[in-house]
Amino acid sequence: MKKLRTKLLSLLSAAAMLFIALPAVSVSADTSDLTQENVFITYTGQVVDSFMGVDAIYSTYYSWSGYYSCAAYIDKFYHQFWDVNLYDINNYKGKPRVYYPVNGHTAELRDVSQPIPGDIMQDKEYSHVAIVKAVNGSEITLIEQNWKWNDWATGDLVCTVNRKVKVSDNYFYRLYIDGEPQTLPSPEPTLTSASASSISKDGFTVNASAKDDVGLDRFEIITYPQSRGTPASKKVTISKSGTSASVSTAVKVSDFGNISDTYVTVVNVYNTNGKKTSKTIYTVVNRVAPVISGITVTNKSAAGYTVKCSISAQGSVKSVKFPTWTSLNATDDLDPTWAKGTVCDGSISGTTATYTVKTADHNKELGEYNTYIYAYDIFGNCSTKSVQVNLSKSVKDLNVSSISAQNFTGKALTPAVTVSDGDIVLAKDVDYKLTYSNNTAVGKASVRITGMGDYSGSRIVNFNIKPAKVTGMKVVKATTSSVEIKWNENANADGYYVYRKVNGSWVKAGSTDQLSYTVTGLPTGENFEFAVIAHKKVAGINYNSRYPTSLKAVTKTDKVQTLRYRKVMGLDRITWSKLDKTDGYAIFTSADGKNFTRLTCIDDPDASSYILKDLSGTVYVKVKGYKLIGSTHYYGAYSPMVTITA
Repeated sequence: MKKLRTKLLSLLSAAAMLFIALPAVSVSADTSDLTQENVFITYTGQVVDSFMGVDAIYSTYYSWSGYYSCAAYIDKFYHQFWDVNLYDINNYKGKPRVYYPVNGHTAELRDVSQPIPGDIMQDKEYSHVAIVKAVNGSEITLIEQNWKWNDWATGDLVCTVNRKVKVSDNYFYRLYIDGEPQTLPSPEPTLTSASASSISKDGFTVNASAKDDVGLDRFEIITYPQSRGTPASKKVTISKSGTSASVSTAVKVSDFGNISDTYVTVVNVYNTNGKKTSKTIYTVVNRVAPVISGITVTNKSAAGYTVKCSISAQGSVKSVKFPTWTSLNATDDLDPTWAKGTVCDGSISGTTATYTVKTADHNKELGEYNTYIYAYDIFGNCSTKSVQVNLSKSVKDLNVSSISAQNFTGKALTPAVTVSDGDIVLAKDVDYKLTYSNNTAVGKASVRITGMGDYSGSRIVNFNIKPAKVTGMKVVKATTSSVEIKWNENANADGYYVYRKVNGSWVKAGSTDQLSYTVTGLPTGENFEFAVIAHKKVAGINYNSRYPTSLKAVTKTDKVQTLRYRKVMGLDRITWSKLDKTDGYAIFTSADGKNFTRLTCIDDPDASSYILKDLSGTVYVKVKGYKLIGSTHYYGAYSPMVTITA
């Protein structure tokens, strides 16, 4: 017994060293990729791993025998798959014994030097056994029960899943029935996906993913043109290991004579037991370029022209590009990104492609234009044609942009005006001049546009001048049901409207001719946005300023009504009554019951308790609810005080 205790202490020491190397994760672990990791044991009956449908279950107490022991898992596993019972399993001086309850048959465990999944591992030094889950050369991945320890630093109970051991450090046994070795049932691997991507005239990429509980061995990807059959096939073999894997490989049509065809790809995946699953993919590759026909040019003007054409293709048309330049400047005014970008792309409707050439994109030049048409299908095949167009200048009514309302500044306002002839934007003081009037005070102003050069006549465009935006908004005071705000004086205003944002829309809260306003009847512990607009009446028309940047505010939270203290399992815990509307709670402490300082903030509206640490002497504690605007806390009233004597 003394020797067993010594070995158990050594086991715990080794386990603790493993815990230091591998940080523990959450209650359960994802073991599908065979990654070794530590897991916290938090309750008896916790499943931390599973293999071939047999769960490894842990308890929070040490189980040298019984349901949660390492031996119990071995017996459960072997009984499920081979209907045998094992005993003397924990005898690390010798291998376990087997009972096979079928008359006329024999069962035994034999030593093996090259273990496979399902074999028994017996530690050479300790009374511990496990099942081989996977094999990678001399490294063995285990599934087991009762491999656990208490972390010396934290006291947490921890176990390891997918633990790795060396073949040379352990004994391994395989079950033989009537002299025949027994292995785990080996279903076919699962081919979770198989598809083609990046399809072009030059080839495509084959992508495949698979999984298998026993372990994957390799992928075979066999491709051939359908018209030539399997004699023309080419095969790529990609070795893989583990229980899940993904592969990609490129198929080049140049390997098959660059022919247009439906390419057949057979994806085979094998597991380590030689079982295979297959899937066939059919990929159409076309190498015939689209045909461009029926080119027409319409809507010719000083602003440009429209080009239309018909496109026919064996595959779908991906894009039609219309790079254009003038004979005067050649390609100097051609966007350098046209080939890879979309700047020259036409619109496609059915088999018709349309593109509008704008002289504004070519320095407003007139004369001879050259438009080339490039038609691409989805495989990257391309064909091209060209057309030349001569443009002459014509005078039409000008288009004038509307002028948005301006903010009063006390100075003459001269907002920009956009004047265009079709799609050609004309130049101020070259094609036209501007004359402004009544453009200083709040009210209606105007600008006269007078043509120059090739353009004659004039027209007037009106625009409004509004009072300047209200500035200096800030919160003066907030209660649980009201917010008082104030702002700077707007010298050219008759008064002010106060707005509150409700459900994303501004709703008038009131009006005043003063420089402050209190919004009342607000719900407790809520966030609000306010805005103030100046207004002035001129010639019977009311002009309002624009909305300023909104002012964010909150109403205070209610007072925390109850605060209690009690010591729980050696911990100093305070609890309080939760508020309906708060963003969190602030804990305040004091040594004299008068001067309180904030200890911490809990940004959780559902929090209702806190554990105080490192207390000494007498400590007074209060709690406040708070609302947040950005990182700023807006506190409600103090809760009742509790006194704690450490």
